[in-house]
Amino acid sequence: MFSKKVHETLKKIDSVEGDPIELERIALSTLSDFQKYSKLTKVRFIFRYANNEYNRDRGRAGNISATRTATTNLSIVPISKHPRSRNSDTSTVRFYDFNRAGWRSFRRDNIVILTEVFSVEKNRWTTDLDEFDKISSMSPAEYAAYITRIAALNPDNANS
Repeated sequence: MFSKKVHETLKKIDSVEGDPIELERIALSTLSDFQKYSKLTKVRFIFRYANNEYNRDRGRAGNISATRTATTNLSIVPISKHPRSRNSDTSTVRFYDFNRAGWRSFRRDNIVILTEVFSVEKNRWTTDLDEFDKISSMSPAEYAAYITRIAALNPDNANS
């Protein structure tokens, strides 16, 4: 499902490159997917590097990034890596990058595409989002139990 969606989204981006309104619509839908699922669990995603001077100098403007493994759910992030302050820059989205073991960010106007979501119930990466859509209808007690299971993924947090 995701593989097909990723390719379709990249095709859409290429086909509307000159239409800023359509690009913004795509960016908002993919950003909302990232925000929704990264609050629940780990996600894997790619993004298109912004066309700015910094990225042009590095030869990556407009290119697709390597796959990132990330979350915005602090119960999964090692306590020693919790942010000391809130992200005051409203033009960026901050996430914890497991590959780099630190906080990173991307600009809100970048195109972000989810490729996989980690399923706590199945203990594996998946592209089936049905179980995650069920989370939104959980009672507070069910959600608390779910968060406890997620926190158990992080041994650093178990020692606190």
